[in-house]
Amino acid sequence: SMSFFCTKISSSEIFMIGDIEIIGNQNIAAEKIIEASGIKENDNILMIDIETVKDNIAALPRIEEVTVRRILPSTLKITMKERIPKAFWFHDDEFYLIDTEGSILQKVPEKEINYDYILIAGENANLHYIEILNCLQKYPFADKVISVVQVGNRRWDIYMNNSLLVKLPEKNTTKALDILSHIMEQEIAGISIIDLRLIDDRIYFKLSNKIQG
Repeated sequence: SMSFFCTKISSSEIFMIGDIEIIGNQNIAAEKIIEASGIKENDNILMIDIETVKDNIAALPRIEEVTVRRILPSTLKITMKERIPKAFWFHDDEFYLIDTEGSILQKVPEKEINYDYILIAGENANLHYIEILNCLQKYPFADKVISVVQVGNRRWDIYMNNSLLVKLPEKNTTKALDILSHIMEQEIAGISIIDLRLIDDRIYFKLSNKIQG
């Protein structure tokens, strides 16, 4: 009968999972993926719920996309796309590693913060920082930027590796960055702050302890 046939297949060693092929994992260990999947040794490949396995793996913070496929008789193929770390986000007195979409990949101890990734801060900075980074990429000083801070969800402060702080306006970001690029080309020594918030009217420079307009 059919039920006997199903029972026979479900208990057959031919269909026991003998090989799990994982493709696309660069930062996540295969063991961690298998552990998260819920698949157990000697599970029958025909009896496992593929959608559940997929959902279990997708719940890992670093996974962006995942597909799971059976290759009979005994191989399970897991293909994934990992989220790529892009920035450190300082939020609520904690540091997080995030991707381009602002998704948190993991919490990071302060001692592990380095210049591998740009440091961002601000309440919703994780959701918007990629826009300002894309703007900055067009300029030769982009590689000097070590941190961007969103101020009041409205505008950005930029910190350079030469201890320079640049205050950008709420609007006309491109115009402000064009002006900044021109100023940076002059290589003026001793500037600690360039305030571009009122670019239609004036630009402020702070040189050590005195402000000049």
